[in-house]
Amino acid sequence: MTLKEIRESALKLDDNDRELLAVELLESLTSADSQSEIDAGWKVEIIARSERHRVNPSEAIDANESLQRIRHRIQSENR
Repeated sequence: MTLKEIRESALKLDDNDRELLAVELLESLTSADSQSEIDAGWKVEIIARSERHRVNPSEAIDANESLQRIRHRIQSENR
């Protein structure tokens, strides 16, 4: 199978199966060492975001608005 054929087949999967496949593919690229680095980076980011929220909670946006902004940005970049 070619990459194109694999991609076409994968895109025909239901949402749950595509998600599981994506996770498995991502995990296949991540070594234990790099995962530790990623986890450490996220810990720093979570602490920083939490502190910014404590200092100025009025700047927080809810998850739905955040996802809407992300989708809009992705759509704009793909045009």
